[in-house]
Amino acid sequence: MFKTSAEQYIFNIQADYELTETDAVFGFYSYTDDRFGAYVEYATIVTGYSFRAVNDDDMVLDLNLGPGYAKGLTFEGESEQGFILRGSAAFKWDFTDYARFIQNVSVETAGFNTRTISETSLNTRLTSSMQMKVGFKATHNTEVEGDQPKLSTETSLTLVVNI
Repeated sequence: MFKTSAEQYIFNIQADYELTETDAVFGFYSYTDDRFGAYVEYATIVTGYSFRAVNDDDMVLDLNLGPGYAKGLTFEGESEQGFILRGSAAFKWDFTDYARFIQNVSVETAGFNTRTISETSLNTRLTSSMQMKVGFKATHNTEVEGDQPKLSTETSLTLVVNI
């Protein structure tokens, strides 16, 4: 029969408070439940400063930096926690009226691990009621236990139909 080899649930939220057109302060929370990952559970909470480095009609680049706290439960059952420094970049480019390129990168560094996440996607509007998204995500942890891989990747294809 079938054997489950990957099962992951992710919740992310970020709230921004604009100070000027290019400056903001933010709060960020992330929780990951990954049944087969190097960290079975991983949560971070961060507050910091956000800067809109590029703000053109078709292109936006946001940079975020701030301190926070992370807690992880390893595949082997050990709990790790501590203060972190998190930096991230979010780039969006509408290169046609129907297509958008998105690149998100984040780095969270702590005494027990450095976690890097890169998400790349291409979103296209196929018709007035149908959209498609092709995506690739890579997550790298510098410290893993046992024979767990340091790098995990996922590829996705999503079709959205508006009724």
